Amino acid sequence: SSGLPTIPVRDLAIQKRENDLVLATFGRSFYVLDDYSPLREINEESIGKEAILFAPKKALQYNRINGGTRSSGGATFNAKNPPYGAIFTYYLKEGHTSKRAKRQKAEMSEKADRSLLEKLNKAGYKTTNKILEEEIDVLAKKTKIELKKLKKLVKILEDQKTKDIPFPGWEALDDELNESKPEVVLVIKNSDGKTVTQLSAPYKKGINRVSWELNTKLTTAVKASAKRDYSSIQKMVSPGIYTVSMFKRVEGVLTDLEQNQQFEVERIRKNTLSNPMASKHEAYYNSIAELTKKVNVYQNKFDKANTRVKAYQKNLNYINNQRASLTKEVYELVATMNSLEREIGGSPSKEEIGEKDNVSLFSSLYSSRGGWYPNSYGPTELHMKSFNVATELFQRLKPKIDTYLEKVNAVGKKMEVAGAPILLD
Repeated sequence: SSGLPTIPVRDLAIQKRENDLVLATFGRSFYVLDDYSPLREINEESIGKEAILFAPKKALQYNRINGGTRSSGGATFNAKNPPYGAIFTYYLKEGHTSKRAKRQKAEMSEKADRSLLEKLNKAGYKTTNKILEEEIDVLAKKTKIELKKLKKLVKILEDQKTKDIPFPGWEALDDELNESKPEVVLVIKNSDGKTVTQLSAPYKKGINRVSWELNTKLTTAVKASAKRDYSSIQKMVSPGIYTVSMFKRVEGVLTDLEQNQQFEVERIRKNTLSNPMASKHEAYYNSIAELTKKVNVYQNKFDKANTRVKAYQKNLNYINNQRASLTKEVYELVATMNSLEREIGGSPSKEEIGEKDNVSLFSSLYSSRGGWYPNSYGPTELHMKSFNVATELFQRLKPKIDTYLEKVNAVGKKMEVAGAPILLD
């Protein structure tokens, strides 16, 4: 019921423009089902298919304003708006049953009523122990199963519990732990057939929804240890016709579900002014992604080298010879590190008090890519000038960083020969 209480619904209304279904109880609330139009496509034939991707409605593109509503105390309720962008609704006839769930189901008595176990599973009672630990009256209330049927089921499960459960083996249990989570993959392409983005969505039985914020990502570089993808620069997609295709990824196998739909992205407001640099935007996006990739790669190398230099300072206590010369070399590396950090990111002292600083690589790169998303006007000449400055600064810094990296490796080898511990990245 998705939160709808057990109460008579006295009136129904359809908001025809958005296809929203509104339910009124004439109590203190009303309920809105956003865009119920996919339900119109369901019939006896379609419901038997493995998957259905419903036709998306037109996606309206605009500049969002971050914010919300003021606090009016606990008595005021504000519902969330539907997600921004294109909303995709899909249906799966069956979800994915994990290896662990299959084993636990097999461990339950064959005499048990599977339909009752399914109801208990949906209510959160997924194992025999969970069911038997709960008071039978509470189970009946939560699941709305007849008390007589529930008592019979509990008796069967209690009898089953006294019997030995076969051990599946350690390898099977390891396979359960290592099983990857299945997902639905939605691939979105533009009118030229070029992939714009891919979305991961839940592989869950029934009707599901996922949204796309009408942007595309320019791939740069990301650390292997990153938990989230912070490697991409986003830009708005152009208005036009797009297609979405549906796949499933289960146990490492990607399968085409042969569900495709076409939809339109429409810009609801046109710009008053035209951007004279518009013809250069696509080349600019590719150039800035390439520069960001190079900067990130060098930044990663630089950070790793800095970590080693800081370790060298500690490891000076372990060396057995060449103490004076190695101490000098290590502290020269520290000075070089600090100097390069200022050129890359600016002066930390000036930043602390908000003092104006010289243009750094990071500040110019940020200016070149940070001011034009999510506006619809696109990069301006000023953004492109900032990009040129960033490119020039990187070309100056690159040989300095290369020299620094070589010295860090050379000093590290000398430290090991002199008795310092071997450093592991």
